[in-house]
Amino acid sequence: MVGSILFTFGVLGVFGHLGWAAFQAGRSARSANVGQCIAESNMRENNSTPAPGQDCDKPDSIFEVAAKGDGSALCPDGKRQDSLYAYLFDGTTTLCLMLNLKQGHCYTASGTAENPQFDAADCNGSATVIRVAKRVDGSADVALCPAGTKPISYPTPARLYCLERLEN
Repeated sequence: MVGSILFTFGVLGVFGHLGWAAFQAGRSARSANVGQCIAESNMRENNSTPAPGQDCDKPDSIFEVAAKGDGSALCPDGKRQDSLYAYLFDGTTTLCLMLNLKQGHCYTASGTAENPQFDAADCNGSATVIRVAKRVDGSADVALCPAGTKPISYPTPARLYCLERLEN
């Protein structure tokens, strides 16, 4: 029970602070467009110009551009600060980013709440990992998640993740 509570708060803390991490990661948001992906390494290395057109099927394509707007634009949930979307902002352009995790794949979430890092992981490895039990594109209905999983949903574009913690 305590482990599941810590897991829930840990996931919420990591995802809740993605906005700050993404802001720290880059200052030039003009290079990527909606639907394109950004590699975790761009975020980790504080790359000031994320490479446009990153293949979203690559294992390190952890973030996808959900919305793009001018310097005053808000993310699809009506926020920028404390949004469920991560964001890149360079003063003139705002990119709102959503997670791009693959169903059945596992990830480690490390770093701090202010600077989280995600890496593809072996589901049968020795580290504690988060496994994507279910990914639903086109719906944000958390009722679609199986019992015992933690839902993370995005309204636009609609996407739902059902995450579970694996301890090996």
